[in-house]
Amino acid sequence: LADSVTGAGDATTFNSTEGVLYAEIAKRQEDNDNFILISLNNAASNSDANSVAIGFNNGTEFFIRIKANGGLVFLDSSTTANKNQFYKVALRYKSGDISAFIDGVNVASSTTAFSFGAILDNLSLDYNGNGTFPFFGKIKSVITFNTALTDAELQCLTTI
Repeated sequence: LADSVTGAGDATTFNSTEGVLYAEIAKRQEDNDNFILISLNNAASNSDANSVAIGFNNGTEFFIRIKANGGLVFLDSSTTANKNQFYKVALRYKSGDISAFIDGVNVASSTTAFSFGAILDNLSLDYNGNGTFPFFGKIKSVITFNTALTDAELQCLTTI
């Protein structure tokens, strides 16, 4: 049976200017041909136009992305993931200070400036809050932080 996230927060819980989306996740063998994502997004828009997402692509890589005002701000899909193996993944989003950590390693960073055009007020086990690319995988933990953690904190958080 699928799990869903309800009552997990709102605009007062999530910070639309900076924060961290963290999850300890695994991609199941049988889901290798599907994008499976966890995201912070804007519930009213039911789109990924303003969103922070982590998960896996439809191949063998992680999918870590930030979009603001419909434009791509940050994307990393170059790190390989083994099926049925748990990983600790964190994405720091802050204008000019973006970093993705997997199992204690900073796999990608960016100094791109951005601002979201809509508030982040929805945590969903999919790509945009309307069921597209649902997370059919394994989850041990999902945490959001409403401040941008330092590299040292992200390394500690994601180290196995």
